[in-house]
Amino acid sequence: MPLITDRVRSTKGRALSFEAAVAEGVQIFVGAIVTTSASGYAQPATDTTGASLLGIGAIGVDNTEGLDGRRDVTVDRGHLEWLPSTGLTQANVSQDVFVVDDGQVAGSSVNSVRVGTLVALEGSMALVHIGVFSSAALGAATALLSGPGTFTRAAESSYVDGAPGSLAYVAADTAAPEDRGGGVAGLLLFREVENLVTDSEDLEAVSWAAAGGGAIAGGADAAPDAGTDADSAVFGTGANENVRTTSPGGGTTALAPVCASVFLAGATGGEQARLRVENAAGTNATAPEAVLTTAWQRVQIQRDGATSGSSERLLLLNSATVDNSTVRTWGAQYEDDIRYAGPYVRTSGARATRPADVWTYAPGDVGAALLSGPSRVVVAPYWTDALLDNADERWILSFDGAADGVRFRKVSSNLLVEVLQGGAVVAESLPITLTQFAPVTIDWYPAEASVLVSGAAGGNGAGPVGTAWTWGAPSSGVRVGGVFGGANELDGILVGASR
Repeated sequence: MPLITDRVRSTKGRALSFEAAVAEGVQIFVGAIVTTSASGYAQPATDTTGASLLGIGAIGVDNTEGLDGRRDVTVDRGHLEWLPSTGLTQANVSQDVFVVDDGQVAGSSVNSVRVGTLVALEGSMALVHIGVFSSAALGAATALLSGPGTFTRAAESSYVDGAPGSLAYVAADTAAPEDRGGGVAGLLLFREVENLVTDSEDLEAVSWAAAGGGAIAGGADAAPDAGTDADSAVFGTGANENVRTTSPGGGTTALAPVCASVFLAGATGGEQARLRVENAAGTNATAPEAVLTTAWQRVQIQRDGATSGSSERLLLLNSATVDNSTVRTWGAQYEDDIRYAGPYVRTSGARATRPADVWTYAPGDVGAALLSGPSRVVVAPYWTDALLDNADERWILSFDGAADGVRFRKVSSNLLVEVLQGGAVVAESLPITLTQFAPVTIDWYPAEASVLVSGAAGGNGAGPVGTAWTWGAPSSGVRVGGVFGGANELDGILVGASR
């Protein structure tokens, strides 16, 4: 039944909150499911063709006497919330739920306006992960485009499954539903990743060695991917005791940055260790002490370019302050020409590569609303502005190629969101500062020639007014999370999208 008054809310987890302009002639109650109108404005949810989820109303707004956009409503998304439901059973858990009206969800509806994923059911009350969709994590972009599109990646991919120290795998050509916890969940869209460590999970292999008094202990401990193959590095009192790869990075690019990472956990908790990358030319970098618990965490270190790309190696060093540590160690990765760790790539006896995620849509799947109307995306980057070089690009959406679309770009020391039409920047954000894995919301308004950012660590708000634009219908297609026919992948998580 549609709401006629505010609803008492019961929520779990951290929500992403943002403002949305309200449609004319409507009232939105606290706790209402909020979707877009045909013109892109917020309205109480109805099972209507073309509607897409914005979130749950956090405040009540009465715009019954106002025009489109006269008032704004704060909506929450990405959290868990108990919602009234109809027709759901335990068999619906982990499946999408859909709008019945602004106060109720169901397991199906005529127009399939998604609200989120059903997590639990108690009687008629449904615990829903708001704005996170179970359908192969493709729900986000279907709010912008028509249908699921075509997703390809020519090999398996790992993804974070509920917490940063927990991994799972999907097969080739299957989208990875990354969930880092705390409402940071969506579709993983990443570049090609090569792991230069030849035995990423086996410290007893010939590609690993102990030195300086450190030792390797083979084990069968539970690993982050639920396997039982985690080994340990055993350290005594020497600060230089280490376990090292013999040469993971031979063939890396001279003068390019590298990033090394490994999953670590203490045997009992309280242990400490350090990660180092080093080069025969003497260009080394050591990460700060990692304080460990018994839960797995991924520790990483990046080093800018060395004069030589040969004789690279990864070291796990004993703590400089805590002696006699047994450190469970698994999933070592060494990547060339990048400053942040990508999705883990498992290896056994040879290097291995995870191809890029390529998610495309045919020209007929692109509607006029996306080409000329306001749209929103929510992304959680694997990187920060400080980890990009000048002129680096990370694309959110592109039409036919790199001339039309929306991207992040580093301009000198500033990171901007830019909208391009015909190869020219027609609108841009203020300079922004991002936090690794934290969602940021990006709205663009073609008629107003503006880009609005919210949720960033710095630089939130509307950028300078540019030039109004309308994208032409693509002739080849659209790519989400990269350049159509090219690269410059998003390297992050598409948390949500709407228009």
